[in-house]
Amino acid sequence: MKRSLLAVAVVLIAASAVTGAAASLGATGDRVDSFGRDQAAAAGDTTAPSLTSLEFFDASPVGAPNGKVDTVVATFNETLASYTAGAGPWTLTNAPGGAGNTVSSVNVSGAVATLTLNEGNVNTAPGSGATAFKLSLAANANGVRDASGNQSSFTDALVTDKAAPAASVLELLDAETPVGDGRVDRIDVTFIGEDLVPTASPNLAAWTKSGGPTGMSTSPTSGSISTTKATLNYGEGVVDTSTNGLQLALTASATGPRDAAGNQAAFFSRAVTDKAAPVVASMTMANGGATAGRPEQGDTITVVYSETLTTASLCPGQSGDLIYNTVNNDIKVLFTNGNNPTSDSFTVTVTTNQCTGGVLRFGQVTMGSSGYVTGSSEFWGNGNGKRTELTWTSATATLKITLGELRPGGASATAGASDATYDPDNGLSDPATNTVSGLYTFPTGSAVHF
Repeated sequence: MKRSLLAVAVVLIAASAVTGAAASLGATGDRVDSFGRDQAAAAGDTTAPSLTSLEFFDASPVGAPNGKVDTVVATFNETLASYTAGAGPWTLTNAPGGAGNTVSSVNVSGAVATLTLNEGNVNTAPGSGATAFKLSLAANANGVRDASGNQSSFTDALVTDKAAPAASVLELLDAETPVGDGRVDRIDVTFIGEDLVPTASPNLAAWTKSGGPTGMSTSPTSGSISTTKATLNYGEGVVDTSTNGLQLALTASATGPRDAAGNQAAFFSRAVTDKAAPVVASMTMANGGATAGRPEQGDTITVVYSETLTTASLCPGQSGDLIYNTVNNDIKVLFTNGNNPTSDSFTVTVTTNQCTGGVLRFGQVTMGSSGYVTGSSEFWGNGNGKRTELTWTSATATLKITLGELRPGGASATAGASDATYDPDNGLSDPATNTVSGLYTFPTGSAVHF
């Protein structure tokens, strides 16, 4: 009888211990037994990490995306174990950028696997239907898995577009048509990767300009977005077609450049390319001799362009500033009587001593009157004080020609006021290779020249 009572007591004590163990909670909130062992762990975790999101990006270079998909981010529902499987378990289908866009490397941190891609061609569109961008993951003992070794895998999961269109070309324009007035008034930004959502009235405050031509407004006054381009109109300044350190930045905006998926384009401050053609900003033909209105020794021709030109485009084979006045016959100003057909005109030539091929790309000035010379007349002279002089100053974009002695056989005359025009040589160009455009007509109307 005593032995039976003892057995019952042992059973009751054991039951109490189990009940207490079942009521205890571990540090993680899971139930633990009396020895502190996690009951779930003891039972065994057999569920592999599951995918919660899958997205692709154009993440590099930071702040200057290039329209090429370079990153895929796969997020799972639990922390992942150390990953050492490389690119092998992953398969891209219809990756933006074509066959060249493959997995380069994989990094796993926390619950996220980040795939770095080889980019391929420009394209950030996700595709659709049979051409949609998909990703597959094969189970791998060293691949995506949890701490219990459960290996994740999936097939042809759609990858969500998180890559915004990328700005590829930023251009400064003098948009007056058909010929610009030398006052820049527009910046065009071309985007690549995929189409933009056309917008008639975009958020102008999203754009930040620094530098730029003198007097150009700080902010755009109006703008629009087409499927490929953002057009920004600015208030004009003075005649100045140089970029003058012009930079532009874009902040992401819901009504700025964006794709159909709502991905908003943005980029850090970057240089704007000069696409504004140089023009003649001013020109004078001043009297430096004895008689106003009569071409003669000492008179000057001064042309200022809207930005510096390459010296080589003016005088092939040369660079920097020019001063030509030491060699006889090198610089000649040639007047032709009634050549246009009832107006006198003149050109400027050089010899091979100065410009390669004996070419000086000046152009022609039409005087608007046939009263300046009575026949073909050349100004060049021999000896000190008699030579025609030419100077070119790059920093101020200024060309100055001082007439030398009138050669025997020539005959200049005194003309009244006339409407002169200057047609620059179309080979003159700025450092961005934009060629000089437009006729220059003296703004004062009829005036006495020379």
